[in-house]
Amino acid sequence: MNADNLASNKALEWPGYSSSAKTAEELIETNALLTWASQRFADLFRDLPVICFCYDQDGCVYEWNRACEQETGFTGDQVVQQRIWETFFRPEDKERLQSITNDVFNGKTFTGLELEMVRFGGAAFPVLNNTYPLRHQDGTVVGVISANVNIEDRVHAESALRVSEERLRLAVEIAQLGTWQWDLKTNVISWSEIDARLMGFPPGRLCVPSELFLSRIHPDDRARVESSMRYARETGSVYEREFRIVRPDGTIRWAIVHGTFVLNELDQPTKIIGTTLDITDRKEGEDRLQRAQDALEARVQQRTRELAHANEALHEEITVRRAAEEDIRMYGEVVRNMPLGVVVYHLEDDQDDYSLKITLYNSAVENRGVIGAKRGIGCYVRDVYPPSTVDQLAHRVAEVVRTGEPDSVEQADCDENGALRRVLSIQIFPLPNRRACVVVDDITEKRRSIHELQRAHAQNAQILGSIGSILICVDEKYVVTSWNTMASHTFGTSATDTVGRKLTDTAIQWDWEPVMMALYECNNTNLPVRLEDLRYTSIDCKECFLGLTINPLKDVNEKQSGFLLLATDITKRRVLESQLAQSQKLESIGNLAAGIAHEINTPIQYVGDNTRFLNDAFLDLHKVVKTCKDIVEATEKHDSVNEIVKQLRSALEEADVDYLTEEIPSAINQSLEGVERVAHIVRAMKEFSHPGQEEMTSVDLNRAIDSTITVARNEWKYVADIHTDFEEDLPAVPCYPSSFNQVILNMIINAAHAISDVVAGSNSKGTISVSTRRAGGMAEITISDTGTGIPADILGRIYDPFFTTKPVGRGTGQGLSISHTVIVEKHQGTIDVDTKVGSGTTFTIRLPLHRKST
Repeated sequence: MNADNLASNKALEWPGYSSSAKTAEELIETNALLTWASQRFADLFRDLPVICFCYDQDGCVYEWNRACEQETGFTGDQVVQQRIWETFFRPEDKERLQSITNDVFNGKTFTGLELEMVRFGGAAFPVLNNTYPLRHQDGTVVGVISANVNIEDRVHAESALRVSEERLRLAVEIAQLGTWQWDLKTNVISWSEIDARLMGFPPGRLCVPSELFLSRIHPDDRARVESSMRYARETGSVYEREFRIVRPDGTIRWAIVHGTFVLNELDQPTKIIGTTLDITDRKEGEDRLQRAQDALEARVQQRTRELAHANEALHEEITVRRAAEEDIRMYGEVVRNMPLGVVVYHLEDDQDDYSLKITLYNSAVENRGVIGAKRGIGCYVRDVYPPSTVDQLAHRVAEVVRTGEPDSVEQADCDENGALRRVLSIQIFPLPNRRACVVVDDITEKRRSIHELQRAHAQNAQILGSIGSILICVDEKYVVTSWNTMASHTFGTSATDTVGRKLTDTAIQWDWEPVMMALYECNNTNLPVRLEDLRYTSIDCKECFLGLTINPLKDVNEKQSGFLLLATDITKRRVLESQLAQSQKLESIGNLAAGIAHEINTPIQYVGDNTRFLNDAFLDLHKVVKTCKDIVEATEKHDSVNEIVKQLRSALEEADVDYLTEEIPSAINQSLEGVERVAHIVRAMKEFSHPGQEEMTSVDLNRAIDSTITVARNEWKYVADIHTDFEEDLPAVPCYPSSFNQVILNMIINAAHAISDVVAGSNSKGTISVSTRRAGGMAEITISDTGTGIPADILGRIYDPFFTTKPVGRGTGQGLSISHTVIVEKHQGTIDVDTKVGSGTTFTIRLPLHRKST
């Protein structure tokens, strides 16, 4: 039975029809109209893009449309007079569908039901179902009409969004970054547990009035914070400020806050969202460093004054020659071992720049080729340097000697192809007695790094210029100057036919009024303008939507030279994709961890090397001081030198050499210990957050697990102690490093959460035990906890995607599912669980020691 027959049969029962009241002509005319209406209804029903079918009270299908056949794959012979739970739906949904059918025959209507339909072959897909009663002219329900919309794309997108949000949560927790939101209408601030702890609020206090938050800001910082917020609100810029927080117990913490205003459709700020980072440790370190520098500067000034008095006394007793020889003797070793090239010149004649004579230089100068090995002390500049550089160098050094003002210059050397071969940084400082010191540093690698950075920026600009979005450039007269491939594909016209024409003369079929108004606004404000849901007609005559941003373009003189129109087709899932894009944008913050670790690790190495150097230097200083003390004791017996000896002893006592001898090594050892601890954390973060490799590689499991434990420390340190038992000679195991690290991280976090549920509200801690060993041809990793354990009724579902017993916001049900996939499917390993409610859980992971052939 089809729609034509159904409509024709019903035509004889059209409301208001009475055979006794109609003439033969009227009856013929009425039947013709009814036939026409029936055909229109049949055409509409057949061509609807929604899956539609009709069935009776027993669930037997007697009518369906073309979309139903296309989406399900069933033909008419397979559907007619078949019950819906035997064809279109699963048999296990029979009772639910029968209940819906009975309710519909009682006059009810169902809309927005989420069901699963079945395609020919058994594959299921989700649909959004609306079910309506089909009534007789007297109001009696004679059938059911079911309309179903395929929502497979929406379900997949929602799943991707949940996974992305979980990744974002892990990145924020690892970085210890607090997040907050300030509702400007209610003046209520909502923040994370990290913010609550930083501000000194009790756990769970996640919403506070803004006045209470401002009262916690240090009184000396409060005005600056409020002023910065007003400025950011007026200019629309990002808010950033460092300030102190006074907790209720009187302790002071430092925080750095980043925030941005969220505007409504009227460009009015409605709330502020942002992040918070505790920088107290950094500030305290800076304060300690500043105090140490101040103390050192005071000692240097004191020693400088002492040396000045000593020099005045010696100046009357010794000649200038002896003073020069003494200077060379005292500073020769220091200059000789400096990594920078040092040359000292003496200007013999004020009127002659070339009367500069070399009086001192070190080996680093020879290594850089500034002075030849056979030329040096006693030579004039014209005898040492090539003619290409002697004029400029002699003039600069002579000017520094005459004026007493320092000078600097960079000298670059290129090969015959123009490639940079060497760059020297030359610093010139004035010295007493008509002398000048030239310090030479090879900065070739630094300049090459800058060049590479500039090249990288240019490459990035080229990549951004070829992104897969619509890019249109117009000049100040709205003439098209650039038209990319995506624009040609979207609007059906090539760049050749468009460039050089006015924008309004192109083949673009969009809503021109808001576009022109946005161009006018961008021209007046010189700021980007965003248009959401801009309607346009595609090349296949469909109505679609664009997200369009108009940016002002400036020339080298900062004058406006045109506009850049950047557009993206947001027709499908525009709202959901917007949320997912925002989540992915925030998620990328976590990917900066590897770069940060690398940047921190390098200077930490420098600090460690310098501290070890100071430790060795102190031993030499200790020998010198001990020798001086011996000399004092030996010469005290002679009356002719008693006065000098007394002065020397007095100086030693004033410097408190014994105290320095005792305290300096201790300070150096403590510094080295602190540097090593920081370097260990940085290395662990760098190894864990290193971008994942697509290919399998051999991995030191002990080191990988130890790095992951260090990275996840903030998850377990408050609730548990971790005990490790690693087999020292465990061989490297072939695996995917990034995926394996994620599995270990999931296991440790789950163990910490399980223990937290046990020790909550007490001062006790649980235990997490991690061990590795070789078990035949497998590497075995065991992770045990003293948590709540897993109930037997859910043990079989722990690896199901999205299954979780944790409260909303604490887990997504993806951790164990992903871990099972990584270990079993990607690594051909096994993962087993042994649990007891109230005692804890043990996961045992086994990975092959040798890669299997594929």
